[in-house]
Amino acid sequence: MAENTNLRYQVYGLDNKGNLSSPITKPIITKERCYKYFNECVQCAIVSINEHGSIIEVIDKNLTPKEKCNRITNIN
Repeated sequence: MAENTNLRYQVYGLDNKGNLSSPITKPIITKERCYKYFNECVQCAIVSINEHGSIIEVIDKNLTPKEKCNRITNIN
């Protein structure tokens, strides 16, 4: 299977049940740069998206409750 070079990455917020809610960042070209934003938020997830903006895969989730952490929760 050929690698999809049109993938981008995005950080999404999570609801209290751990489901994806809304995007926190704009699409980002590299996974490494996306992790920089992801590491600064709580209750968020990194997803890969295709050229149409459809979510392809949830790569990582941070389920730490907002109340238990002093990190920022919205980095727009």
